[in-house]
Amino acid sequence: MAILCRDIGLLLLQAPHTGSTSLGTLLRSGLGGEMLVEDRVRDERGRIVLRQKHQTLAQLIEAGLISPAQRERLLVVVGIRNPFDLVLTEYARNREAGSISAPQRLLRHLPGASPDFSPRDFERFVQRRYEPGRLFRMAGRRPFVPTDWTIGADHLIRFEQMQEDLDAALRKVGVTEPHRLPHRNPTASRADRHYRQVYTERARDIVSRAYADLIEAHGYRFEAEGEGSE
Repeated sequence: MAILCRDIGLLLLQAPHTGSTSLGTLLRSGLGGEMLVEDRVRDERGRIVLRQKHQTLAQLIEAGLISPAQRERLLVVVGIRNPFDLVLTEYARNREAGSISAPQRLLRHLPGASPDFSPRDFERFVQRRYEPGRLFRMAGRRPFVPTDWTIGADHLIRFEQMQEDLDAALRKVGVTEPHRLPHRNPTASRADRHYRQVYTERARDIVSRAYADLIEAHGYRFEAEGEGSE
């Protein structure tokens, strides 16, 4: 759900796994934000053209929810996150939702099967999602291609420094009083795991290729031992 704050001229694009629920909650509760998409939007054939929570700026304009003239008067903000960190959250959410394939469920009952959040299990998830093998491709699975949610945005809010970047965005639209971010929609099963704890060299290589453009554009990298917080 893109969040539009009409009074202050700010539009939040809610990119997945970037703290967008916390950002959206704050904008709606404290700054008059409203959801632009209340439910899935379908075309005349019944195909989903806009999902309820996550839309790019181009999709909003194409659907007529934001006019080109209106866009010129808005500060468009979007969250970003280190892709290596983001993919671990994808993995955790996948398990929380129970969206595990039948072959994988079968593998888990075999002797020596890898438990959740083990490097071996995480590597399998990464490969199936971003570089599926021939058997998976023959079964119709296609590699997941990351969306660049930042296209057309004016201001980025890094997950690693959300409050600071949010404050900077609000100052740009004339809001100077403090607005503290709530903590919403945490990935409980991930707990405090740092992504380094589950990445193998192969998983790191796959994610590096899948997110190469975003990693380069935003200066992200795989942190060395001792960097970041556990």
